[in-house]
Amino acid sequence: MRPKFEKGDIRHAVAWGGGKTRCWMVLVLIFASAHAVAADFTSTVSGVSAQAKTPEQVEYELKAAFIYNFMRFIEWPAEKQEANQTYQAKKQTPLQGETPSAPPLMIGIIGENPFGQAFIPVLDRKINNRKIELVEIDRFEIYAAGAKSIEEAAQAYRKKYAALLQRCDILFFCSSEAQYLDILLPMTTGSAAATISDIPEFTLRGGMIEFVTENNHLRFDIHLAHVEKEKLTIRSQLLELARRICKKPNDKQIG
Repeated sequence: MRPKFEKGDIRHAVAWGGGKTRCWMVLVLIFASAHAVAADFTSTVSGVSAQAKTPEQVEYELKAAFIYNFMRFIEWPAEKQEANQTYQAKKQTPLQGETPSAPPLMIGIIGENPFGQAFIPVLDRKINNRKIELVEIDRFEIYAAGAKSIEEAAQAYRKKYAALLQRCDILFFCSSEAQYLDILLPMTTGSAAATISDIPEFTLRGGMIEFVTENNHLRFDIHLAHVEKEKLTIRSQLLELARRICKKPNDKQIG
């Protein structure tokens, strides 16, 4: 059963940890979350009033705000940043004497996108002077349905999306991809992309950050071994807010 998130859950969803770190981080999270679900966000978006939002819409607005904040506290390796700059240079041709703009931080949504317009407030912001872009990637089932075997489907999927999977800084795996995680996650190996999902046991299956609900409050687990394998760094302020952390590469018990 889907948890019944309400707008008031913003303050509860971020009230973890303790002391000054908690207070400071709560302000950061509320700042971003407010852009997505605050009561004064009443101007209609595609004809749907904020007051008429469903629990699912509110849930994914919260998750979009959390992902934005995750990006503020994740550091990507130098080689990832260099690869992104090279990608941007090929894509963009600046005018003579003009400094090329910094490559955007790219969020890839893999599968049947449940976010709707939840990322709209996030896309108006920047992190370290880098814009944020969103890209949708097909669900694997489309390829599996038309292939003679899973291997053939994986080959076709990899051929189309390998470069994009390597380019993305954040990869969110939608629930539609639950049965295909063992195929999709290996495709991201070496990409230095932060993998995130709300699929149950995502971190135990190779992912980095897993959204979980506890007493109708949104929380998250982190598998630090998977993070470090891709040479990413998660700052201590974010680690302190995780519900659970797994530090051992082959450890299936998060805690």
